[in-house]
Amino acid sequence: MALGLTGGIASGKTTAANFLESLGAKIIDADKIAHKIMKPEGSAYSDVVQFFGNNILNEDGSIDRKKLGEIVFNNSELRQKLEKITHPIIVREIKNRLINETDSNTIIVAPLLFEVGLDDLVDQVWVIYCSRETQIKRLKDRDNIARKAALARIDAQMPLDKKIKKADLAIENEGSIDDLKDKLREAWEKWQKGDKYES
Repeated sequence: MALGLTGGIASGKTTAANFLESLGAKIIDADKIAHKIMKPEGSAYSDVVQFFGNNILNEDGSIDRKKLGEIVFNNSELRQKLEKITHPIIVREIKNRLINETDSNTIIVAPLLFEVGLDDLVDQVWVIYCSRETQIKRLKDRDNIARKAALARIDAQMPLDKKIKKADLAIENEGSIDDLKDKLREAWEKWQKGDKYES
């Protein structure tokens, strides 16, 4: 049995995943896999650099993720090209880890869980969500970017209301971290007992 955890950018997925890990969950994080495969020794590095050019590189040869982000979030065709290179590798890595994972408390954390079909690999999907304005504020504060750039990143993903409709459980994250933890603890305890949320 495995869970899928998703949400919008800056909705609180990472905070939720870290807390669930502290409760005993085994986390498979798609973003961490994405970071790994984009490193110079990673399996997507050469294809990404070949397509986008050396101007996306730092002096040490690593990919400047902020610079690459500015390029792809302002051009949907280029974003789709990047996704075409990276998504199959990420999905394959997640599948491999899931096959080799004997822990029944495994959670796949992925912002594009629905978009790339990872929801087919899990028994339940939980969505962490907040309002659009909260997303914008958190994203501006977190990444030190302008409102327009924040909106481009938000609009590059499936709308949160669609994710909520597809989810088995939607957890609102508008309040404090403690509020989110209380909701997650209750949901996790229910999951541990074998109870199922119905979408």
